[in-house]
Amino acid sequence: MSTTCEASSKTRFFVIDDNKFGFVTARQPNQMSVLGSRASAMRLPLDGPYPILHGVTALRPATMADFDTFRVSSKGYDTDPACEMPAL
Repeated sequence: MSTTCEASSKTRFFVIDDNKFGFVTARQPNQMSVLGSRASAMRLPLDGPYPILHGVTALRPATMADFDTFRVSSKGYDTDPACEMPAL
């Protein structure tokens, strides 16, 4: 999986600043929809989209382990053809 959001037309999963987990769509490559966050993020997932500031935001591709770490179920995403799931 590429680390740039623009490289795929599919919905992809990322971790920002090692404390927010979510997905990015090709239609909005500069915003991440937050699905889960650590308490240290001081941000609730319901706060809306999170901006991706290229060159400022630490962005990395999510792993399957991140689904567990951030307590997000992969059910539904793993069978959706519009989603590009992380490799095992």
